Amino acid sequence: MIGWWRLGRELDRWAAAGHKPRLWWRDDDACDGTPALERLVELSERFKLPLVLAVIPLAGPREGLQRLAELLGERRAVFTCQHGVTHENRRHPGEADTEFRADEAPERIAEELVLGRSRMAVFPGHLPLYVPPWNAAHRALLAALPLAGFTAFSGSEETALPGLALRQAHAQLDPLRWKPTPCFRGHGRCLSRLRRLLRTRRRMRAWREPIGLLTHHLVHDPETWIFLEGLLTYLHADLRVQWPSPADMFGTDWS
Repeated sequence: MIGWWRLGRELDRWAAAGHKPRLWWRDDDACDGTPALERLVELSERFKLPLVLAVIPLAGPREGLQRLAELLGERRAVFTCQHGVTHENRRHPGEADTEFRADEAPERIAEELVLGRSRMAVFPGHLPLYVPPWNAAHRALLAALPLAGFTAFSGSEETALPGLALRQAHAQLDPLRWKPTPCFRGHGRCLSRLRRLLRTRRRMRAWREPIGLLTHHLVHDPETWIFLEGLLTYLHADLRVQWPSPADMFGTDWS
């Protein structure tokens, strides 16, 4: 309980300064309509919170994307964006995980991105936002994004790039610990992480710098689902925070 109390105290400090933190929610690795995705979307609907679903366009047959599109239906609070192309790991030995390597030509990367984007047409109005697998970003990929028509980019806190000519908002709060296998990080660690993110922005007066909640519905264990529901229950009704529309954050028009 002390973690929730400390989080509330930090939100009080924001309110005393006359500001509200901007929160948003991104979920990665969608490629089919599954029971786990249904559960995730139900949380978004129940709490009336916008959800950005990062979809892998070529991870499987077209039928999977069609089932996903049918599951989402007319849900206006759920937004889709492109998450890589195949989500295949092409790293060289000893390098970090990545779908596109830093030694590839931006023009060739752009060709693959456009191929993946053609599959995204099943989701009308999807955001012109690119989310790289493993949050991997380098100059070749970033140069390829405008060539492929993307105008926005989202990775992790480590991939935030000042001066990049794309709209940016990143996901810094991940409830999962990934090694050796995905599992819940723990209530205390997650709440402390969120409180530190808030405190850093307050001290830097970075009032409009968004904080992103990052989930991965396909690998949530029971403890992660319990924490996620508790966090959303706490935050959705709290007038000290705001949840801007992803359409406002990332735009809706393709170039």
